[in-house]
Amino acid sequence: TTSSPPYIEETLEYFSFIGICVSIVCLVIIILTYLSERRLRSTNNAKLLFNFCFALLGLYIVFIPAVFATEIIPLCVVLSALLHYFLFTSLLAMASEATVLYIELVKVFYTGQETLPIKAILVTWVTPIFVVGLFLAPNY
Repeated sequence: TTSSPPYIEETLEYFSFIGICVSIVCLVIIILTYLSERRLRSTNNAKLLFNFCFALLGLYIVFIPAVFATEIIPLCVVLSALLHYFLFTSLLAMASEATVLYIELVKVFYTGQETLPIKAILVTWVTPIFVVGLFLAPNY
């Protein structure tokens, strides 16, 4: 195993930090834009995008301290559980957006479209709690 020189690792760390900060700023701009315009929030896809942005924002905000908390074991466990939660939430948010888009485009005469975003949002935010809890349970 070869390790890279320290200046390369430090440079990559700075680029990662700058990229995450830019992503956080852009996500906050998207969230504020959707909060300020009522007509943007009224569609099903906008509600799902809004939740996806919150999931990514949580992921990025938890990732920054998680990088520096590797030495403190209890904090590392909590942050890694939060990282897993927000990552799984982000993936489920993307999957729910794809599912709703499929239903809107392919199954045109689907009758349950009014409650579909609410069901998708519930699945997106509740399912990861059980998955992360299941993986944390054997160790504690």
